[in-house]
Amino acid sequence: MTVSMTSFARIDFENELISGSWEIKSVNHRFIEISVKVPDEFRSLELAVKKSITSCANRGKIDCYLRINNHNDAIDGVILDDKLVTDLLDSIDNISSRTSNKISLNAIDLLKWPGVIRRQSSEEDVEKYLIQQLKLALKDFTGVRKKEGNELQNAINSRLLLIDELLALIKLTVPSIIKATTEKYKLRMEQFINDVDPTRLEQECALLISKLDVSEEIDRITIHIQETRSALTLKEPIGRRLDFLMQELLREANTLGSKSAHADSTGYAIELKVLIEQIKEQIQNVE
Repeated sequence: MTVSMTSFARIDFENELISGSWEIKSVNHRFIEISVKVPDEFRSLELAVKKSITSCANRGKIDCYLRINNHNDAIDGVILDDKLVTDLLDSIDNISSRTSNKISLNAIDLLKWPGVIRRQSSEEDVEKYLIQQLKLALKDFTGVRKKEGNELQNAINSRLLLIDELLALIKLTVPSIIKATTEKYKLRMEQFINDVDPTRLEQECALLISKLDVSEEIDRITIHIQETRSALTLKEPIGRRLDFLMQELLREANTLGSKSAHADSTGYAIELKVLIEQIKEQIQNVE
């Protein structure tokens, strides 16, 4: 299955405790890179958010944002993180001992420090609710990736069909090109040399034919096209595999172009490279 690395999803949520939105967007990237931005009070969710994203994406630069519009403060109570408070006070004393200035920190400043206080019963409900809403957003996110991936696959397949037609045309025209070029070569040799050695002439013609014969290149291109079609049916990420196949196709197309000694065959080689480059451009967005 072809999956695109480009996607966008947004979901707004609201209940009696909290309201806001999740926003997820991604672009192509060689590997997977996830950036999560959430308000300080929900920083503890970052690991769960990244885990949820990696469960449905293997490549791409993915940015995930949590925006809070309203957070109901009517809660059962708060829990003070005694260890964090102790660590903060110890750190302040440590810094004060190294400087000449006495650092003072009042209780309000301590309470504002992220993680010092946390919500008691409703906090867990809120976090659970936020993760549920994130999964809904990820469902839309992956849906867009699959939809765009299907469009990419259709675009790739359409160009593969054009390459098939071009290869069939090359197979039909190359023999006539070789024959015409050989006859032209013989005629020129006979015009410039009075005593032509037939054996030497045949050897030169055979060498010319070997240089004009592109059957091996066509066979290898055909194999790479088959491998590309096969890769498009795999359920695993295929972007890197397809990129490698396009490099091999371009290499064979360049070899075919270098053997071209006729306007028609040169034109076919150029058209072939254009189609491969178009496929390669589409593949840049494939996961």
